[in-house]
Parts: sequence; C-alpha cells; structure tokens
Amino acid sequence: MSDDRIQDATVLGVIGTEPNRVNEKIGFRENGKIDSNDYFKFTIAEESDFNLTLDGLDKDANVEIIGSDGKEVLFKGVNPGIKPENIDTDLEAGDYYVRVLPKGRSIATDYTLTMSAAPKGGPAGDPPDKAPGLEISAQDLVNGFTYSDGIGFTENKQRDGKDFFTFTLDKDSEINLTLDQLTADANIQLLELEKNGKTTKLIDSVNKGTEDEAIAAVLPKGNYVVQISPQGAAKTNYLFNLKADEVVKDPKLPGLEVGDLIEKGFFTIDNIGQGVGTQRNQKDFYTFNLSKDASFYLDVEQLKADANVAVYDYEADSKTLGGLLFSSKNTGNANESISDYLEKGDYAVVVSPQGKAKTEYYLELDTALNSDDIPTLKTAEKLGELVDKPTVRSDDVGKLLDGRFRDQSDWYEFTVGEEKNVNITLDSLRANLDVKVYDSQGKEVYKSGNKGQKDETINETLDPGTYYVEVVPFGTAISPYRLSLNAVAPVKPEEIFAVGDMTKEKKFVESDQVGREGSGVRNEADIYNFSVSSNTKISAVLDGMSQDANLELYDSKDNLIDKSENTGKLGELVGTTLAPGDYYAKVIPAGNAETNYRLEIKGIEAKSKDETFKVNNLGTKQYKKSEDIGKTEGGAPNSNDYYNFSLDAKSNFALNLDTMTADANVLVLDSKGKTVLSSFNPGRSPEKINGELAAGDYKVRVFAAGAAKTGYYLSMGAEATTDPVDPVDPVDPVDPITGSDPNGTLETATDLGQLPDLITQPDTKIGFTEKGVRDLSDYYKIGVGAAGDVTIVLDKLKANADLALLDSSGAVLYSSAKTGVATDTISAALNAAGDYYLKVATVGTAQTNYSLSIF
Repeated sequence: MSDDRIQDATVLGVIGTEPNRVNEKIGFRENGKIDSNDYFKFTIAEESDFNLTLDGLDKDANVEIIGSDGKEVLFKGVNPGIKPENIDTDLEAGDYYVRVLPKGRSIATDYTLTMSAAPKGGPAGDPPDKAPGLEISAQDLVNGFTYSDGIGFTENKQRDGKDFFTFTLDKDSEINLTLDQLTADANIQLLELEKNGKTTKLIDSVNKGTEDEAIAAVLPKGNYVVQISPQGAAKTNYLFNLKADEVVKDPKLPGLEVGDLIEKGFFTIDNIGQGVGTQRNQKDFYTFNLSKDASFYLDVEQLKADANVAVYDYEADSKTLGGLLFSSKNTGNANESISDYLEKGDYAVVVSPQGKAKTEYYLELDTALNSDDIPTLKTAEKLGELVDKPTVRSDDVGKLLDGRFRDQSDWYEFTVGEEKNVNITLDSLRANLDVKVYDSQGKEVYKSGNKGQKDETINETLDPGTYYVEVVPFGTAISPYRLSLNAVAPVKPEEIFAVGDMTKEKKFVESDQVGREGSGVRNEADIYNFSVSSNTKISAVLDGMSQDANLELYDSKDNLIDKSENTGKLGELVGTTLAPGDYYAKVIPAGNAETNYRLEIKGIEAKSKDETFKVNNLGTKQYKKSEDIGKTEGGAPNSNDYYNFSLDAKSNFALNLDTMTADANVLVLDSKGKTVLSSFNPGRSPEKINGELAAGDYKVRVFAAGAAKTGYYLSMGAEATTDPVDPVDPVDPVDPITGSDPNGTLETATDLGQLPDLITQPDTKIGFTEKGVRDLSDYYKIGVGAAGDVTIVLDKLKANADLALLDSSGAVLYSSAKTGVATDTISAALNAAGDYYLKVATVGTAQTNYSLSIF
C-alpha cells in the first residue's frame, strides 16, 4: 500500500500511443489496514488525445484524473456496478495523477488500468477531427453516402485520432451505418448535435480487431454526428457507409421491425404515454429475430418519468406475443436494463408507461456471440457419469462481459448409471450464488439457495438418467466458485416404514438401527407411519439401544404431539389418546450417536365424549362461554363441543373463538348438518366468523386440530337484517308486547304537505319505546300535483333503518335497505298525481334519530 497517498504515487512515466497497462487490486485489507486509494503519476509529452480505461472489476470502483498540483480533480469515471470506467479527453503536455478508489469501505475488487495518448493532428484533406465535421447532404443520405479514408495515422507529427461527419434529418428516419474494410481495430460512434454545439453520445459499435462495425437506429428529426476513431494506437484504412430512409412505426404488432440483431445493434429515440383516451400511446412494439444463439442486452435511458420494458417470445407468422421472458420495472425515471441469453428465434420488446406517465426514452438493443461460456442447458459442459471420486470445476458467474452482456449462468451435464446418492457442493464463494438441478426434460428438481457466501449443497438420491446443474448469481452478485459433484450408493437420511391402522393392529414391534452413515449421507431418522380409525390410546416404547436415541410423536401436519428425550441408553416412552387420523413415530439419534433399537407401538380403542350446549334463540343476545376441547375425561377424549341455536330472522352472524393454547377450529352447521360457515386458522390464532344466516336452526361445532388439547373462549351473536319470519302486518303494525304505534299505519300517517315544495322532517327518531309502546315504523303522507320525478333521502342515522315509497293503497313502489348507518336514497319517477306514502322502519333492535328530506 505504498501508493495510497498522492505523494507516494507509482510513477508510470510518459504515456504514448502504446497502451500502458497495470493490473492491481483495491479495497483489500493489508497489514491490518484497508487499501482505499491507489495513486499513479504519469506524463503527457505533448498535447494528446488521452484515453483511460478501468475494467476487469469484480465490484464497483471509480477513477479520477487529477492535475499536476495533486488537488484539482479534472475528470471522473463513476459508472455504477462493475461497468468499465472510460475517460477519453484531450490533455495538454504536463504531469497528471490517476486515483483508483472503491465505491465504499466494504468493497474490494481486482482491476486493470489501461492508458494511452496519441499526439493531436492529422493529414491535410482528412475529415475534420472536431464536431460538427464533414457535412453529408440530404440527397446523399437518401441515395447512400460512402467515404473512404484512414484513421490513426500520423503526419507532420500530428496523429489523426478522430474523423467526424455531420448530417441532418428532417423527418423520423431509419439510418444504417457501417465501417468496414478495416486492417486494424477502429470504432464508430453516433452522437446527437445540440443547438449549443455540444454532442451527446447515443450508441457506438466497438467490435474487436478488424471485425466490421455497424449501427442501425431509428431517429427523430434533428442534427447528428458520426465519430470514427482508432482503438488505442491502431492505424487503418476504412470504408464508411451511411444511408437514411423515412420510417413510419406501426402502433400495433409487429411495431417497428428491427431485423436480425446478430448483424447489427439497434438504437432509437422515441416517447411513450403521449395523447389522451383511446389515442394515448400506451405501448411501443419492437420486433426482432436472432439468427444464432447470443447474449442479449437491452437498455432504456433518458427517462423523464416512469416507464417499463419487457421482452416476449414473438409469433412472427400470426403477429402475436408469446410468453413473457424478462421485464424491468424500476421506479421513477431510473434506467431499465435487461441482460440475458436468448436462443435463435423471434422476439418482441414492449415499452410502456407506468400509469399516467409521459416520457421520452432512448432504447438500445444489442447482442454478442460467445460472450458467455456455457450459458444454456443446450450448451452445457458434459461431465459424464458421476462416480465416487468428485468431479470438480472452477469458474465465475455474474460478471459483465464486454461491459454489458452479463454471464447469467453456467450449465453442466452429468449422468447417473443407477440409483445413486448424488452430492453437489458449491463453495469458495465471494458473493451469493445458488445451484439448481434439472432432469433430462429441463424441469427443475432441486435447488440450494443459502444466503450470502454460505456454501450451497444438494444431497439427493437420483434415478438413472441425464441431469443438468445450473450455477446462477443471486440478484446482481458476482463471484468465483468451485463446483464438486460425485455419486455414491444411496443411504437415505430418513427410513420410512408403514405400520397400518393401530386401532386394528393393536401391537407393532420392529428392530432396526439409526444414525449410521454411508456414501456421504447419514440416516438421521426412522419414521413409522400409522393411522387410527377411531379414538385410540397409543403408547410407544423405544429400548434396546447401545447409544442415546430419542422418540417423538407427530400428527400428519408435522405438529409435535409428545416426545421422550432420556439421556444415555435409557428407554423412551410416549403416550396419549389420538383422534382418528394419520400419525407417525420418529426415532432420532442424539447428536452423532449410531445405535440399534427396538420399537414397540400399542393401541387401545377409546370411546370419544362429545358435549352439547343449548343456546336457544340468538336473535337478541350475545352468547359467551369458556370451555376446553380435546382433553381426556374418564378415559375418553372430548373431541367435539356443539352449541345449538336458532334465528327467527335473517341475521348478520358473528363468532369469535380465542384464548387457545393449541390449535382448535370451528364450523357452523345448518339443520341438515351441512357446513355453512367455517374458520380454520393455524396454531393458536383466533378463529373468526362473520356471515349472513337465514332464519332457522343451527349448530356450532368446536373441535381440536389433530390431538391438540386446549381451553377456549367462545362468543357469538346475531343482528337481524330483516323483519322476523312472521312479521306484523305493515297495515296494522300493532306490537303485541308494547301496544299500538302512534303513526305506525297509513291511516295515522303524518301529512307532510304538497310537492314540489322541499319537505324536510329533521331530528325524528325510531325504534325507541315510549309509554310502553315501541316505535317500529313511521308513515308519512305526501301529495303530488302532477307526474314527475321525486327524490327521498333518509340520513343522519345512528343505527340501521330502511326506507320505502308506497302508493295510496299501501303497495310498495320503491325501497332502500342499506346496511348499518349508510344513507338510504330513493329516486323515483311518479306516473300520476295523487297521494303517496313514505315508510321509515327500524331494523331488528336498532334505535336511531333520523332526518327525512323529499324534493
């Protein structure tokens, strides 16, 4: 760490056209101290086109260029994650410093720092080496523009480091750029030329060596610049081609047809979410094909609001979307990106706004061949048949390849000749990776997904056949790994035995051993499955051990019922009364013990005891009771508690069962024994039922889950939602208990006057008892001078009441029966003049003030 201060910077000397490359690491602890800075000093002999690249990253690191004073930061590279940092600028002659630093204190990574500098200048007659460059006419764009020249050569001590071409589009156009006939590596960039003369990079093509460069893009009208530059110190002739064609994008599938992405990348500038109603642009479609399997990259940038992107399989013949493959839905105006592996075929990209968002966006699509080593099941490395000796592979996964194509997974194929116990270990991790196993059809069968840097292990018995292993990063993780696989004769971790119905068998005896190891697998439990067809008293004895073993009893849902854990070679005993159902006894070695044993299970039938409680009519009261369930009294378990009740009107029924110490459930049965309401919450969670029941007889059944034993507190009640089944005649609302209702009939209705005047009847009440008379209904008479519309509002309720509009004979024309204190409203068209009546009626035992308005 001698270079962790600027005054101790490593001196690199003069940087020239030949790349100066340094391989180092940053963020690691050395001699008890974290290396948080690497400084390098370099010299530029004359004004030069300077290029710096920081790549080979495992985690996020940044880079700075500092002036000769050692203080002023001139340029920075702060790309997120492991994306390479690149600084390409002009530097005057002088001394400079480079600082490499990790993104945070917990980040450590290897890196490669590469720098080169080419003296400024170029031969006479070249395209200008500054934007806007050589102007291409509109006619040349349509006909196709071709230009032949060289780049990277030095003449009169000046190196031709960049050639620029500028062009203008007066309409949305599809452009195609190619750079070919190269004898050395050169690259091409497409830039947008802004009104202030500045340029913004849109897309580039940076293939290696003498491979042709190509760009396809759909651009809106505007001014653009093409930049051609050599890679490092390269010198080459080139042939530059540019053509533009007007494009009209189809708003439906296939949308914009991009073509084969293997041949060239694609870029466009567009917007989404514009317009209103049915004219709103809510989806942009881009369809493309791949003529070969390839790594795929998608990037959406320059968002001003939230937009999402998805990739689908595409049926080109029928022009329909297939299944969703990938999507990116970052919030706000964060960039959306997808990097994965796609097989040869047809695909569609869909860009859509989030909600009502409107935004411009830049979309880039690209592919790369052979950027991933073993990316799919079809390309899996064949390991052959697994044997006792482990097969080991070391690699890494999760890195960005070529700066954008992510190594998403590594695949391996293996075979098993006969049933074997297969051991798979993934270790030596520096970040979170997972491992998966697939069968020969590509169906996932096993997975290990531990957190962080924990080893991943899969230990399973596999049938003969072909299998695949996939190593995948968790999220954005990047890590090296070591994968070990072997197969040995199977030893099952759990031996399972079928015992049968212990109500009938009465006695079962078995001798075996538990805790043994073989072929890398330990027999950690022996399980004995049995059932009881009626309430049965079960006892199980474990003895004959040479080392310590324990005995446990479970129900079919893996709930522990009883256990015995005596130390040493002492025998174990468990026993209880079980309700009908499936159960299992589990023999477990204590710690690392390996022992023989004898297990004896006995069953004696026990008659159950149910309790029944009479609740009677639930319509006007809240029923509460504390009881217990599942406990044994007199040798018989209490399996069910029944509560019989009745309702004389349609009612909202509410039940609560709580204060349990074990799992209990509840059912509501009708008079035919059919379940109409139920609650089955797990464990000690309260059981709650809320529902509407018709008038009739019912039964509540409280019962324990499995062999559970618990006390409980039951409360239940009902509120009538309709009049009783046999209501008093509304024409003669005489209450047999409280006497007569003063304005409870048509004959005694309160006269409110003549419409169309606004009529209100505020601060009136109903449902109360005065002088021994309960006010169940209030009738009001209104006169209507001519046919027309009328609105009646019943509000300011404190409890439930209903509203009805009747004709002069008392027949109901319209009604409103909202629940609770909700406002009741009737809007009616009256066909004739005459007298009409309004009825306000209480619901059940409700008592409330109300306000009545008619207009």
